[in-house]
Amino acid sequence: MKEIKCDVLVVGAGPIGCTMASIIAKKNIDVVAIDRKFQVASPLRGGEAVCKPFYDELMEKLPILKKVPKKETEGTSLEAGNCKLISREEKWKAYVLERKIFEKTLAEEAIKSGANLMLASELIKVNQKKGNVTEAIVRTMRGKYQIKPRIIVAADGFASFFRKLLNFDVPNKDWASAIEFEMANIKFREPDLLEVFFMEAIPGGYSYIFPKFGTRGLTGVAMRPQFNGGKSALHIFNQIVTNYPAMSSQLKDAHILETRGGCIDVSGPFEEPVSSNILFV
Repeated sequence: MKEIKCDVLVVGAGPIGCTMASIIAKKNIDVVAIDRKFQVASPLRGGEAVCKPFYDELMEKLPILKKVPKKETEGTSLEAGNCKLISREEKWKAYVLERKIFEKTLAEEAIKSGANLMLASELIKVNQKKGNVTEAIVRTMRGKYQIKPRIIVAADGFASFFRKLLNFDVPNKDWASAIEFEMANIKFREPDLLEVFFMEAIPGGYSYIFPKFGTRGLTGVAMRPQFNGGKSALHIFNQIVTNYPAMSSQLKDAHILETRGGCIDVSGPFEEPVSSNILFV
């Protein structure tokens, strides 16, 4: 078994993991980032709309992100029944990103900063001593590795396998399931706004239409399953796209380019994100 010693091991090489790896590596700290996926940004889970003030701040720290293609919106439209609110305040503006390019750009920056990025690397075991993680056993296509870090950053998402290996079960207090479609030939009625719809058909959730470039855009549903009688996000989306004119009028001639979905942790940050030598993000 090959051995790797490092200062920081980042588990999960998604947007958060690669951002952490990049920022840490820029401090001349030895970083290894692992992910069981075979490709960066695959499978894609959605989440292409990002608050403009937040992304502007992130671009200051990681200037390479300025080259990521993005559609800048002028505000957000919130619609519920006969009520509609449009805000063009700065905090309601957003960028709609090309997410695959965004994630690959973050991975590129992490590598350029000095991080060792290992894809197709599955964490199968962790060993502890006096509460600290002392080593992680990782299975790769080139065999097993024994990684010995000083600090662990757990950035492997909603269904964190790292937490399960530690029996460190932090309950997700609130989560949503979602399905999203990238479509072409959308007839946008608000081509420069994010449109968010609240309706009785989605208690505890919402649907949306976000513009990208030309006639391309994103649409979908995010919902809390406990409020929807066991119905799937796809079932609810099919219902509302047929019965809700504000959406059906824009999507009736559109065609699907890509489908994605998954679970979203909406419970907020961990109350206690640090445990021994582990940082949960």
